[in-house]
Amino acid sequence: EQQLVTVRAWASSLDRDTYQARETPDGLYIQSRPPDDIVKALQSEKEDLERVQESTRLLVRYLIEPTERPAEAIGADELAADLATSRKLLESPPSKGIHDPWDVSALVAAAALEASLLGGADLPDDTLSFAADTVLRIGEGETGPRPYEMAETLFEQGADRSAARALPLLLLPTAAPLRAIVDKADGGTTLERVARAGVNLAHGVAGEVRLHLGRALDRVWETPCVDKRSCHHEMGWWLATETMRDCVLGAWNPDTGRRNVVILEEPITQSLANTDDDSIIAFRLDAAIRALAPAALANICVSERAHVLLLALLAAQRRSLLSHKRNQMDARGSHTLVSARALLTLAQPGDDATIHEHIHAYADNSALLDTLLRALSAAAEETPDRAATARRVWPKIVRHVLDLKGSGRAPLEDRHYGNTALAALMPGPAYETRYLYREVQDSPIGWWEPLALRSEVEAWLPVAAGRAECVDQLVRFLSVLASEDQVATGLTWISALVLANPASIARRSFLLPTWLIEGRSAAERANLLATWQEVVDALVVAGVTRLAPYSE
Repeated sequence: EQQLVTVRAWASSLDRDTYQARETPDGLYIQSRPPDDIVKALQSEKEDLERVQESTRLLVRYLIEPTERPAEAIGADELAADLATSRKLLESPPSKGIHDPWDVSALVAAAALEASLLGGADLPDDTLSFAADTVLRIGEGETGPRPYEMAETLFEQGADRSAARALPLLLLPTAAPLRAIVDKADGGTTLERVARAGVNLAHGVAGEVRLHLGRALDRVWETPCVDKRSCHHEMGWWLATETMRDCVLGAWNPDTGRRNVVILEEPITQSLANTDDDSIIAFRLDAAIRALAPAALANICVSERAHVLLLALLAAQRRSLLSHKRNQMDARGSHTLVSARALLTLAQPGDDATIHEHIHAYADNSALLDTLLRALSAAAEETPDRAATARRVWPKIVRHVLDLKGSGRAPLEDRHYGNTALAALMPGPAYETRYLYREVQDSPIGWWEPLALRSEVEAWLPVAAGRAECVDQLVRFLSVLASEDQVATGLTWISALVLANPASIARRSFLLPTWLIEGRSAAERANLLATWQEVVDALVVAGVTRLAPYSE
């Protein structure tokens, strides 16, 4: 005890700037203090790491989580706190990490504007003003061009993408008080900034930016006209048309080694009509097609103009795609998905003419016809309205394509795409990885009704018999039915396809063996076991060893 008292006394006499003493039940510990510059460096490193963690947290919350689970409303207090955090990240960005503070701030700002202007969230004026100003500054180009950006760049978390998604909200009549808060006047200056930022985004290098802007204009069209002299729809119309002004290639430029881009003059429809097919840049039409389809049906001041221009854009896309061999300009189908969405939207009131005009244009190009049919089915999976429209028009689509073949056209003659186009007449679930920028609201809608299409299937079977692509597509077509109904309804159809050429089916069908194995009991209960056995035996003889245990 006396020694401990002596040590304590000695410890208390040490220079506290150099040493520190710490007493525990196990004893008294004395260690040297790190120099101030080391302490400051460690503190700075800790604060920088905290900023990196906050940046990552916001990115996950506002970008990744909404894509992985149903969106949950974020409370106003949490939104305000996250905006304050994003503001600090802009003022003092982390030196490490891979997330640009502008990208993170734009995501939070866009969410705040949507929550306030669409959801009625009560956010403080200074918080909303910061969110609006952030979107405007990005649109005005303060963040600068992204390195290596090109038309096909995919970067969903980009600041300009988020700004494009949120900027049209500032055009809404309900945003007038916010516009006044931002410029501390009547909001006129802010509206001018919205126009400049919108044009910059409409001219974005990446098609992704333009497409997000076109999508966001939905909210503008949904709001009724309030002032015919300066209606918010007029500026929405202007931004929509600006997205496609540079959709034409001009003369060859020997200095750059490429063709110049031509800016279309008014009237746009006439300028497009006078343009050579192979000079139209098809993907530059996407954003305008996406924006104008809902505008054409909105019964607002720009609806008539939107309808006229939309038809011209759809025709221009067809001409451009047909000017290239097979489907070189849209192998993935994402551009055709945009037009398919528009076609179903236009058909909602009952006018199917534009859909059939599109199909007729592709009557001798199996690749483009295949892409169109699959895109129409995929677009119908996105919303109940389009699902109902597709359900109504699909019997006519099937008959139209089959009639084209009978009239001497060649919609199904291509060695590969002819089979896939024929298969696509039977709708099925779209592959998750096939398209970019799908707009499924909750989960894909299985909109087709096999029993309602029975007569169309019967007309399709003789043409599809013996084609493996058609067999697998028929299995996917039947997938919306209960397992018992799949077999009871579809086994005789499967039999007609398989028995026409078992060897071809055996080598190339991926889904049929599993479907047959899982459906054996249902076939027995439906008194179709003899038909089931005939199909299985034919496939086993043709070399499907997986079915051998079930063969007689």
